[in-house]
Amino acid sequence: MKICAAFISLLALAASVFAGAPQHLLDAEHRWQASGVWKVDATAGTATGTAGETLAELSAAKSVGLAGHWLSLRVALSGDAPKAGLWLGGVRDERGEGVRFVIEGASASITNGHGKTLAALAGDALSKPLELTFTFTNEKVTLHCGGKEIGELAIRFAEPEATPSLFVERGKAVFSEVLLSSDATASAPAPVPLAPPARGKPAAAKPGRVVAVAPVLVVDFAAEKMTALKSGWNEYFGVHFETNPGPWKMVRQPDGPRFGLPPADRHTGDVQTMTGPFSGGKVQSSLGDFRDWQRKDSHGLDETLAQSIREDRGAIFIAPWAGPFTLAQQDEVWALMRLVYGANVGADGRVFFQWGDDINYHRLGALENVRTNSAQPHGGVSVGRNGNLPDDAVAYAERYFAPAVVAVRRASAEIFHDERHIPVLLGSCALAGRAENRAWLAQVLDHEVAGSGSPSLKGQRVSALVDVLTVNYPLVAADGEVALQELWDRYCAREGGIKALWVTEEYGTTTGSAGVMLSRAARFLAWAGKNALTAGQTRLLWNFPAHHRSNDEAAEMARMLGKSFLAEAVRIGTQEVEGGTIARIAVGDGRMLLVFTPSAERRGKHVAPIGEVVLEVGEAQAAKPWLAKPLQTTLHRAFSDKAKTTVAIRRDGTRLVLDVGASTLEPWGVLVETP
Repeated sequence: MKICAAFISLLALAASVFAGAPQHLLDAEHRWQASGVWKVDATAGTATGTAGETLAELSAAKSVGLAGHWLSLRVALSGDAPKAGLWLGGVRDERGEGVRFVIEGASASITNGHGKTLAALAGDALSKPLELTFTFTNEKVTLHCGGKEIGELAIRFAEPEATPSLFVERGKAVFSEVLLSSDATASAPAPVPLAPPARGKPAAAKPGRVVAVAPVLVVDFAAEKMTALKSGWNEYFGVHFETNPGPWKMVRQPDGPRFGLPPADRHTGDVQTMTGPFSGGKVQSSLGDFRDWQRKDSHGLDETLAQSIREDRGAIFIAPWAGPFTLAQQDEVWALMRLVYGANVGADGRVFFQWGDDINYHRLGALENVRTNSAQPHGGVSVGRNGNLPDDAVAYAERYFAPAVVAVRRASAEIFHDERHIPVLLGSCALAGRAENRAWLAQVLDHEVAGSGSPSLKGQRVSALVDVLTVNYPLVAADGEVALQELWDRYCAREGGIKALWVTEEYGTTTGSAGVMLSRAARFLAWAGKNALTAGQTRLLWNFPAHHRSNDEAAEMARMLGKSFLAEAVRIGTQEVEGGTIARIAVGDGRMLLVFTPSAERRGKHVAPIGEVVLEVGEAQAAKPWLAKPLQTTLHRAFSDKAKTTVAIRRDGTRLVLDVGASTLEPWGVLVETP
């Protein structure tokens, strides 16, 4: 630093001899105007600013020409995590933002004030007065310190001359030796090329060494950059065989994962005997027959259906048949539809039957004499050795799905006088994020029914018979939104296409972090918003198998968010930032959820460190008393302070600044809300 100071003094002397003395910008000629706490001594050439509750700013009333000139200053910072710097009215960066050079005491860095780190400083650089020189051309400004080039910024001059301003945001700053070269022929200290910044975890600072620093992320909450979703949070999200109460509006397999037919001659409840329209034989059935027969405390469909109606909650049941449909089994399907929809007014539009789970490897309709009396899901996060067989696609379409559709349509016509009134859900495709699994699903959907077991459907494509297309685990893939978009564009978006695309399982048993749940929720909502889809058109059901630590934490986090976002309008926006993507989800006017997802290419590589997150929210929103809570779990703590229960937050004009302090390969979230 002494070398840098001596060099600047020598430069000033040389300039006075050969090109005229540099201007001392802190002299009385520039008539500096203060807002906040400032003490200016023009004779000594110093200005001392102290940050209070608001920004302390000192602005020159006289503008100066900068192109072709150099500007130097000395600044001494003190206080807790001080923050101060220089901004230039009339100069813009590539984004059209005003040019600011912000010295961040906490991270020992210089940023542009809008999320971009311009230069990293040695760890002890701020222990002494920091001496900086800026050289300006028409296209860029270059930063120097200690005779070394430490960074540069592309600029343009919006006005012929610029107005310099000094500011102090935190702590205290003493500015001195604020000098401007007298003419455009003067040159700055000879630069020394800056070495590339270190990658990975920041190393301990050593004198003279440049270290990597956590970037500052600027996130814009401007109304025009947010998309209003068509439905509420709890309408989009449900849960998979979750028996505990929650705010969600749909449950798959209520009362547990196993839903099946009774063992032979073991009926319960009010058994009805009907004559089957397909075999002509007698069918004995009751809603109480459909339950988890392996649990003594299970509830029959009569009870779970009544509960769903009472709680205004939708329910999806996996149909409990597996082998090729016989005429007698078609009668059973018909009887079940009659009992569910014909005798329960509240079931219409609330109860759905899904024709198979993980159909690309469960071989539904392909195997004779399959012994099963339940439809227990098996995860859907992998495809078995005999999965995606072309012959199985035909078998499922011809011997399982089409006969079931015939039976459902028969019951629908008798109950509602409309054979398409009862919705038909195609069985879910396992691990739909993988292209090969979607290719097999396409074989099913594009298949034309031959009609050997369902002559009334002969010549129709399977896709024309489906009301809701269902998939499992599309977002396991880093580009899972692409998978959803591909299916939506191909089968749903066109007029007369499939009405809805539902994710019937997501998260699973091997995810390992509730932060991943937050990331997938944000990615799903962003996709729904992009396509302007209602919760009827798309929804996602979380699979949180019990008795696993991360699953329990994820379930509790989902429950907490559902209760926090109850009956609130949801707006979402996403923004690419350094190291990944931030989704910003606004719920009402007093609650925001930030979710950071590291870039896919970072997986298995270096962590994505984040210092501060700056939220541009507007003056009215910034004026509210906000609190920020890190959503961290015991398994994966993204935040550097593991005991942290709140994130420090302060107001900066129209912005909120969050001191996040995160460094992780895992996604993380912060809930920001007013009391």
